[in-house]
Amino acid sequence: MSLIRYEYPNKNLMYDPGQLFNRTFELLGKWPNRLENPSRIEKSLYPRVDIYDDDDNYYVRFAVPGIKKEDIEVEIENAVLNVKGVYKAKNIEKAFIRSVSVPESVKTDDVEATLDMGILTVRLPKSAHSKPRAITVQ
Repeated sequence: MSLIRYEYPNKNLMYDPGQLFNRTFELLGKWPNRLENPSRIEKSLYPRVDIYDDDDNYYVRFAVPGIKKEDIEVEIENAVLNVKGVYKAKNIEKAFIRSVSVPESVKTDDVEATLDMGILTVRLPKSAHSKPRAITVQ
C-alpha cells in the first residue's frame, strides 16, 4: 500500500497574504449589488417577525422602520394575522403584506396593535380554555 500526500486546496493562499487579499475582493465583487438588482430591494421590505407568548397573551412584533401608523393595516381572518403596509419615500412607494398563522384560541375581539420606534407589536389575548392551569393530584 502506498501513501498519497494530501494537498490542501488553499496551500498558496496560506503563504501569500496578498493573494488572499485579492481573492477576497474577487469574491465580494461577485455578490449581487442592490442597485443592479432591484428585486433585492423589494425583498428587504418584507418585515422581520418575532413571535413569543406569556401566560395571558401571544405577541407578534414586526420591524417596520420608517413606516407611519396611518400606512399600516392589521387584520385577523380565519386564524391568520395579516399586516399590510406601504413604505413611502421621496419618489418611492412600496407595499408589503406579511401573514402569520395564529391559534384558534385567540380572542379576536381584544387584539391590540401598537407602533413604537419602528416596531409594530400585536397583542393577541389567549382565551381562558387555552391558558395552562395547575391540576392537583389526589
